[in-house]
Amino acid sequence: MTALDNIREDFFWFPSAVVWIGELVANLSPLIGLMGAIYLYYKKEEASRYAENRRERITLYRGFMAQVEKSTAVFQRDKTENWHLHEEIRKLWALQSEIALVGSDAAIEASAHVVTAINDLFLSEDGCVISRDGETRTTWGNVVFAGKDATQKLREDLDK
Repeated sequence: MTALDNIREDFFWFPSAVVWIGELVANLSPLIGLMGAIYLYYKKEEASRYAENRRERITLYRGFMAQVEKSTAVFQRDKTENWHLHEEIRKLWALQSEIALVGSDAAIEASAHVVTAINDLFLSEDGCVISRDGETRTTWGNVVFAGKDATQKLREDLDK
C-alpha cells in the first residue's frame, strides 16, 4: 500500500465534505448577496442624510453670519430704544434658535455668545464688556471676538 492510498483511506470523507460545503455556499450566496445589498443601501441612505444635513447647516451658518453683519449695521444706523423690535435683530434671534435645533453644543454656545455680544452693543452704557474669555473689551471688540470664535466653532461643527 502506498502513502497516497493510505491518505485516501484515512480521509475518505474529505471529497464529500468539499461537495457539501460547495453546495452550501451555492445555496446561501443569493441570501448573502441580498443581505449585502440591503446593508449597502442603508449605508448609502445614511451618507445621503448626513450630506443633506451638512448642506442645511452650511446654509444656516452662512445666513447667521450674514445676519450678524446686518444686525451690527442696525446699531450703526438706527440705535433706538426699540432696537429689539427691529426686523434684522429679530431675524438674528430666529436664526440662532434654528442653530439650537440642528447645531452641535459648541455651535449653539458660540452663536449664543454672538447674539449676546450684539445685544450688549445696544445695552451697554459704558461701551465695555467682559468677553467670554474673561478679557475686558469694547462692545465692538467683543462682537468681533465673538464673531471670529463663532466662525471657528461653526466650521468645526461642519468638519465633524
